[in-house]
Amino acid sequence: DDGACAVCVGLKYNDTLKTLSLNRNSIGAIGAGEIGLALLGGHNGLQTLYLDDTNIGDDGSGAICVGLKHNDTRV
Repeated sequence: DDGACAVCVGLKYNDTLKTLSLNRNSIGAIGAGEIGLALLGGHNGLQTLYLDDTNIGDDGSGAICVGLKHNDTRV
């Protein structure tokens, strides 16, 4: 989760990164929550986010969904 939090610092201000693969990392609900916050209410260039084989669970998935719902990025 610490690594995901560090990635999110840059993700909040991203306008060039289009694809982010965080597959096979030990990201849990806390890290997923940070990802959701990074996406929340802002505009960034991220179009594809891969989270295969992580431990985000239902709570983490929900947090990311909230961030995506309130993100104004258009693809």
